[in-house]
Amino acid sequence: MSEIFDIFIGTKENYNIPLIQREAVRGIILNNDKILMMVSSKNDHKLPGGGIESGETHYEALTREIKEETGFDCIGISKQVGKVFERKIDFFDSNYMFEMVSYYYICKLDKKKGKLELTESEKALGFKPVYIGIEEAIQANNEFILKYPEGVIWTKRENLVLEKILLNLDEIKNISVRL
Repeated sequence: MSEIFDIFIGTKENYNIPLIQREAVRGIILNNDKILMMVSSKNDHKLPGGGIESGETHYEALTREIKEETGFDCIGISKQVGKVFERKIDFFDSNYMFEMVSYYYICKLDKKKGKLELTESEKALGFKPVYIGIEEAIQANNEFILKYPEGVIWTKRENLVLEKILLNLDEIKNISVRL
């Protein structure tokens, strides 16, 4: 099986400035026709996941991130189904170029939910896990983008991914996960 999506966001121009690189993993978790998203107090939605720490495999990082953000144990992960490559001037310091590659996997969760272990920034943004219809999440993100045009850096990325998931939902539902 090849990847279902491979998305590029940002600039291809080389600015000859120092580069900040980051890799992240994100989980696509379906329950019937709903998807598990992290919703903030401002009602923007992102898929659970985050940065890969030194020495971690993609599977280890995704298992850790899902547990921290949703409280659920990840009991199965598919092969990689998608990738988003982002390249732009760094949001925090315009003297740097920021590149991030996010890798997407289908995940299955244990039914028993534990305690959330959110980072301070996730707590400040009021994140909580919710199952929501994919179209509803896209609409909420579109409304967020209109209300906050400077936006949050992940909202547009997540909508591009959600649109790909929606277009390929039948195929995604049939992808097997490794337990």
